[in-house]
Amino acid sequence: MSDINFIHSDKYSKAIELSKKFVAKVTTRPILLFVEHRKDGSIIATDSSKALIVENLHGFDQDYLINPNTLEFATGKFPDIFRSIGGENYKHVITLDREQIKVWLQMHRSMNQMFKMLKSKRHKIVNVTIDEKKRINFNIRHHENELDYRLPTTEISGSMETISYDNERMRDALEVHEKLESEKVFIKFTGILSPFVLTNDEDVSVYVSPIRTY
Repeated sequence: MSDINFIHSDKYSKAIELSKKFVAKVTTRPILLFVEHRKDGSIIATDSSKALIVENLHGFDQDYLINPNTLEFATGKFPDIFRSIGGENYKHVITLDREQIKVWLQMHRSMNQMFKMLKSKRHKIVNVTIDEKKRINFNIRHHENELDYRLPTTEISGSMETISYDNERMRDALEVHEKLESEKVFIKFTGILSPFVLTNDEDVSVYVSPIRTY
């Protein structure tokens, strides 16, 4: 083993496995089937509704595209996701510690199972609001049924109008941080229609697009 030099981080295999949930599932835009490996050591995966970015992960000295499902290598111009994400003028931040990340993940996994039982055919929508008392409130509606609940947080800054998101997108984002062992997650919002980010402010960020509800 002493004469083997590994060029990737020990998180690389986990990150690539997780990226399978962030690449596109259809070939409408073939390039989104790939994970961009930038020569700065970061990877980016997106299906245009959510995006995964992990920094300091690999040792390639030039840009590559890798399909995480087939392990095909390619080169090409990957879309600039940062243009659609926008700036970082965040107005509201929810902070989770390691145990709270696990609780939130388990709750979103459970909600996903519930949506399956209810046979939701469209988005599995969760509505979240931060009230003036710094409490985060979740709401799920399905036909005549409605469920309200709260989850633990370490800190909340600012009150916030209701933001709606797809439960699976949030579940996948939380799973990334749980499996890559983030010690803290900061969920940062700019507005009800802007992508929000779950980041550890170190090397892992997941962007999620909200859902318009009428």
